Amino acid sequence: MVQTGTHLDQFFTPDTVAEKMVNLLSGKNYRTRASPIIADFAAGEGSLLDAAASRWPSAKFVATDLDIRVIARLRRSRASWNIGKCDFLSATSRARSRVLAPFRDAIDFILLNPPFTCRGGTRHVVAIDSNQIRCGTAAAFLLHAVSFLAPTGQLIAVLPASFLTSKRDESSRQYLASHGCMEVVGHYGRNTFSNCFPRTVLVRFSKNKLSSRDSNQSPMPASGRSDLPSSGKPMRLDSKVLPISLRRPVNVQIVRGVTQTHTLGKTDGVARRFVHTTELRHDRIRARVTAVPGRARTIIGPSILLPRVGSPSRTKIANYQGKQPLVLSDCVFGLQCSERADAATVYSIIHKHWEELAQLYGGTGARYLTTAALEGFLRKRGIQVEQLQILDEGTPIPCIRVFQASP
Repeated sequence: MVQTGTHLDQFFTPDTVAEKMVNLLSGKNYRTRASPIIADFAAGEGSLLDAAASRWPSAKFVATDLDIRVIARLRRSRASWNIGKCDFLSATSRARSRVLAPFRDAIDFILLNPPFTCRGGTRHVVAIDSNQIRCGTAAAFLLHAVSFLAPTGQLIAVLPASFLTSKRDESSRQYLASHGCMEVVGHYGRNTFSNCFPRTVLVRFSKNKLSSRDSNQSPMPASGRSDLPSSGKPMRLDSKVLPISLRRPVNVQIVRGVTQTHTLGKTDGVARRFVHTTELRHDRIRARVTAVPGRARTIIGPSILLPRVGSPSRTKIANYQGKQPLVLSDCVFGLQCSERADAATVYSIIHKHWEELAQLYGGTGARYLTTAALEGFLRKRGIQVEQLQILDEGTPIPCIRVFQASP
């Protein structure tokens, strides 16, 4: 939890989630060890460490929290634990904590349900290994926690699903992937935590880069994903994916819509064909004619349209062959193709690998697909990317052009 003004984010971990987190701790060094050091830096009611105690009753437990009332209750009920008040996001508070002082670089297991609050787009700057990493609240908590792990330590954390895909947390993901093995090992819907509605994921970070035999993991694109595959196996965040070549080059241009629906229908707009996600239904486009502001991004056939924002559905993938320009809303992606055959190929690829693409839609609340994630999905199949400027009503508008590499 973290204080924001007078508010504390307190969404305690359900027992079922806590038990799963403990069961996900792995690594042969700890399978027979009787007394590891286990910590939770946002301990709350202590459910995570209680779950760990059922597996390692002789372990040494370290618990900190910002709420002095929580600390008082923990001290009364768990006298054998090392317990102290600490604002874990504050360097001063961490440095002054007598509880934390003996355990830097020494903790075997860390279990976390860190604060998610990002009111007003809260950003933190984390100084770590000569790096200045800008990130959100949960990512900052995670980065600070990693500095307390032993050389072969492991961390399991509940994080907002947006951590896997947001631009804000990109630097933190890169740092973690380069300093250990980071995997997505579970995901939860909006009703998992009482009175708290974000989509969440379980992430496991291993400082010693466990072998695949120890962690039973399978490859995952570096951009991250918000769900587990149908196999249920954990997915690595630092794996390299080799591109796949098609039999012939396929040129595609990614066009991200920019027109917001609330700007439509103004008297100073121009009547144009407009496509929002609601106009993508049953593999078809039902464009509406409305007054659109002058600055917009358009696309013509042959092209593929798909949602950028919203719950992913394969029925909203449309192959457009018309020559009438379509204005795209800011919730729609267009894939501009040069030939009908290219559009057919791209359409087929998306449907064939739909489960993989759908899992790239991230976000803690409304799900969304980033340009980088879509680019990575295409790049995985041999697609190269270059920057391009397109013109719309005389105004240069940036987009991304991608093309299929020759086999």
